[in-house]
Amino acid sequence: MKKLLGLLIVISVFVLAQPGSISAAALTSVSHYPSGTCGGGVGCQATYYYVIFTTATTIPTDGKIKITFPAGYNVSLATFGAWSGIDGNKTVSVNGQVVTVTRTGGGTASAAGYKYIRFTNITNPVTAGSYTVTVETTDTSDGNLDGPTESSSYSIWELANIKNVPLSLQTGQTTKQRVSFDHAQTIPANGKIVVTFPSGYDVSGATISDWSGFDGGYSISINGQTVSVLRDGTGTPITYGAGRVIRFANITNPTTNGTYSVTVETTQANDTSIGGPVDSAGVVLSDTLIENDPNSPWPTYGHDNQHTSRSTLPGPSYPTVQWKESENGYGPYVSLDSEGKLYTANPWGDRTVSLNSDGDFIWSFTHSPASNMLLSIAPVVANNGTIITAGRAIPIVDKLS
Repeated sequence: MKKLLGLLIVISVFVLAQPGSISAAALTSVSHYPSGTCGGGVGCQATYYYVIFTTATTIPTDGKIKITFPAGYNVSLATFGAWSGIDGNKTVSVNGQVVTVTRTGGGTASAAGYKYIRFTNITNPVTAGSYTVTVETTDTSDGNLDGPTESSSYSIWELANIKNVPLSLQTGQTTKQRVSFDHAQTIPANGKIVVTFPSGYDVSGATISDWSGFDGGYSISINGQTVSVLRDGTGTPITYGAGRVIRFANITNPTTNGTYSVTVETTQANDTSIGGPVDSAGVVLSDTLIENDPNSPWPTYGHDNQHTSRSTLPGPSYPTVQWKESENGYGPYVSLDSEGKLYTANPWGDRTVSLNSDGDFIWSFTHSPASNMLLSIAPVVANNGTIITAGRAIPIVDKLS
């Protein structure tokens, strides 16, 4: 009996010691994205493909990183580009949708922490949608270390960055409309760009004032709220491109305040869809037009919308310094309201500051995100009492009332 009990104990210890029986830690901050030419467009073979993750367990010098791409990705030609957080030699192998990077010595054990691997020759799916990858780290015998952990999703698109920017944001105004978009798939020389405006817009007299990113000629047709631009075949097929622009004229904004989006689709000449339809970002239309405060002596950068830096008021014959205030980083980004309060922005920081006519501090506002926002112009003093600032490095607008 004692011998049998001892044998059972030995077997139990042996089973517990097997690598597969130890729960692996989860990887954290797992993400993936294509970068470079055509980026996340459908069917695109981007310049690079990044897989990013943070490990909890050291990857040995002969360990492996296994990335499983979902169905639709073509990883058959995947090659190694670069990595961070791991050194030494490596090989890349592909088995179905799994790309394995095997460390082959010449480096050091990779301690727990942030890492990325950059691949080349990976082709996006041809169907738009949100996709995740799964990442796992193992030892040389495929014994699990961390994961497998699913990444955050990345959206593969047919059309992206769709915007409709009217020249006038006032309701009921007849104005130009600038429609722009990125496309992943080729628009043929006789293809169409179909723009549908929401109910309330009057597009019955729509024309095109110009376009960019296209060549050849075009014709325009209108059916209800849909304006179709048909390329006439005299140009060339337009491959992947960013910032294609069509500027429409003679379109009247809705008469009701609200947020409006247009829908863009690209099609073949026979109306077979190529990309979309996809909604644009919303634009806010209002019956109250926000303009520079007419009672302010200097409501915006350079005094007026043309930035002439010329005031309609006479200056002093013999100017003297009344007061001065300095804060590191502030430049000639100054505006005034009708009461003489001064507003200034730090072009290398993240703050807007208000001072009274004697130079005394009134308030400051820290913008978010607050990392080197690069405020691009002086604050604008609007006719409704709002102070408006805009960022250059980080495209953000704050309205301070």
